[in-house]
Amino acid sequence: MSSPPQGPPGGPYGSYPAGDNYPAQPGYPAQPGYPSQPGYPSQQGYVPQQGGYPPDGYQQPRSGNGMAIAALILGILALLSSWTVVGGVFFGLLALIFAFVGWRRARTRAGGSGLSITGGVLGLLGIAIAVGLLILGIGIFNQVGGSDYVTCVRDAGSDQTALEQCADEFQQGLEDQFGTGVVVPTP
Repeated sequence: MSSPPQGPPGGPYGSYPAGDNYPAQPGYPAQPGYPSQPGYPSQQGYVPQQGGYPPDGYQQPRSGNGMAIAALILGILALLSSWTVVGGVFFGLLALIFAFVGWRRARTRAGGSGLSITGGVLGLLGIAIAVGLLILGIGIFNQVGGSDYVTCVRDAGSDQTALEQCADEFQQGLEDQFGTGVVVPTP
């Protein structure tokens, strides 16, 4: 069994005078311009990094893409509030805008293209559901005589008796179609 190579005399830091060329410690590369210790490979090709730059081949971790996260959150809000029509359209449009910006950022410098796409799709779904509910509501309103009610109220102007007559006629039409219990407020 052989003993490990011994370092310089005088302890771990050595006792060499400053400025002398002294050998490298075992397990540590020799500094440029200093000879290596016998039995260890020369470190002539070693070049220390200058200026604190990362070593070659090092990739900076990608930063987050806040726009993509915002698009996802807004898309979820658009989907959840689509039954209110205004919330679905409002949050859906914001989700589409943030998704586009987040997707562009993801292509150039940050991650999150999947979040952007998901937020955009959810925003589109929120808009589609809100618009579908709006069209359905307008169709039902017109089917039960809503357009006649609006025309009657417009023609009545500020005459309170005529407005009550319009509300009574609309309520009677609803009761005829759906049964009793429907109350129409007087404008």
